[in-house]
Amino acid sequence: MGAIVACTMASSQVPKLSETALGGLCKVCKEPEQKEKMFLICGHSLCMYKYYHIRCLSPEQIASKQQIGKQCWYCPSCLCRRCFCDMDDNKIIMCDGCDEAYHLYCLSPPLTSVPKGHWYCQSCIEAKARKREVKKYEKRILQLHGKRDRALVKSDKYVGMNLLLEALAKMAEEEKMAAKLKRDEEAAAAAMEMLRGDEEEATTAE
Repeated sequence: MGAIVACTMASSQVPKLSETALGGLCKVCKEPEQKEKMFLICGHSLCMYKYYHIRCLSPEQIASKQQIGKQCWYCPSCLCRRCFCDMDDNKIIMCDGCDEAYHLYCLSPPLTSVPKGHWYCQSCIEAKARKREVKKYEKRILQLHGKRDRALVKSDKYVGMNLLLEALAKMAEEEKMAAKLKRDEEAAAAAMEMLRGDEEEATTAE
């Protein structure tokens, strides 16, 4: 799915509702509206998603200054997340990662046309970069501890954050043991020095 443009178009070209919208489900968590989980419904006529639990949205997404007091609420996929203005729908694109919308001219640097293929906003690009760094770190930890066996890594015991935390805990324990061993060696060396000193004193006294 390439970058999507939200624009005014013929009824035959209007985007079809998403599976979550057709099922009356929240776009974010994919669960229905409940008494304690109420929906905000997007007022954009071309919105493909429509339904969002209030608790699934950030305060900025719900009540930006530009949206307060308006009759309609526009969801993150229908209102530019830079200027929060309801204008130039034909120049709005949606991120393929988070489905949030941006005017072409509000981007930094601004775009003059809709990019071909997939397009990701800066937040998603940064999130992907952080995820890559975490994976690199996990791989390094695995190599340090000899856990190269894919079957072992994929087992329930060694998945994701649990594996990382276990590796860090093991490293901390090893460092603690190494520090204790060093202290013991230093204490033993000091004791030997004292013993030699005592022997020398005894020899001199004789």
